[in-house]
Amino acid sequence: MNITNSKKRITIKLTALVLVFVLLSTALSSCGSARDKKVVGTVGDYEVLYEEFYFLTTSYKDSLEAKYGDYETLDAEKAKAFDDELRELVYSNITANYAILSICADAGLTLEDEELDARVDEYVDALVISSFGGSKRDYKAALSEFGLTDHYVRFTAAVDILYSDLATKMLADSEIENDDAKLKEIIKNEFARTWHIMIFNDAGDDVEANRAKAEEALAKYKDGSMSMYKLIGSTYNEDLSITELDGIYFAKGSMNETYEEAAFALEVGEISDVIEMVAANSKGEMVNAFCILQRLEIEDDYVNKNLDDLKQKYVDSIMYGLVEEKQESLTFTPNDFAKGLDLAALK
Repeated sequence: MNITNSKKRITIKLTALVLVFVLLSTALSSCGSARDKKVVGTVGDYEVLYEEFYFLTTSYKDSLEAKYGDYETLDAEKAKAFDDELRELVYSNITANYAILSICADAGLTLEDEELDARVDEYVDALVISSFGGSKRDYKAALSEFGLTDHYVRFTAAVDILYSDLATKMLADSEIENDDAKLKEIIKNEFARTWHIMIFNDAGDDVEANRAKAEEALAKYKDGSMSMYKLIGSTYNEDLSITELDGIYFAKGSMNETYEEAAFALEVGEISDVIEMVAANSKGEMVNAFCILQRLEIEDDYVNKNLDDLKQKYVDSIMYGLVEEKQESLTFTPNDFAKGLDLAALK
């Protein structure tokens, strides 16, 4: 189950792992029509291409169908709400890559870097080797099957490389804290640590029965008959990824928004009420879920042993914040072609 980074835009730091998942995931069942470089609008001086517009649209459709249900079965009122929210999400979040490019450009890092093309080639070559055994034929077939283009893969690779370079530069210039002692204090004061149990509303489930199950689990914790750790290992919990005593350590801005807000609202030791959120189940499908989480104390021993990993989470949270702030100042301006598209019909 994945609850990390979903607060942020789908395309923020669209890494190789995300691309591999998109290419290989069975969750995307339709191949879509051929993708080209048709311009659909602009973000500032940047032209936005159909290939990116399509990727965002189909990605958000999955999340919204978890919220509303299968689009084809919705009544007129819900279908309109779905359409409106989908377009709003796509338009507002299509700026993610350009927010990254903008803050990189401010630091002197641009797509025109002479070495960038060679680094992108290495990136794509590594992707082809790791995911397709070096077969460019299979790579191209996968792109075609899932409605992606080599051009889009290379564009997102370039954005990702520049994004990583910016983080490295900011650490070197001390714009991001790099002192271990100070970092430990930041982690202790600004991170959260949680346990949780999750009950997924998978297709065909009785949602009210699942809600009752979650409420029953919470009642067992409150009456002292089961600890949170016992609940995690019980049949009440369907998220098998949360099995370690250490729990999850995270900074603000790096988790599912609903989960994160609930966690930081708790005092250490407190447990939440039953929370409704959208999360990826064991099959990678985005579904509604009921969650109960408990905030735990940050342990010094864990921080000392895992400082490098926690430092990366801290850096990521700073970078996410910069991108989000820049995104808020940017606007996607669609052209007539984009305005005329039926987003819910894109497959």
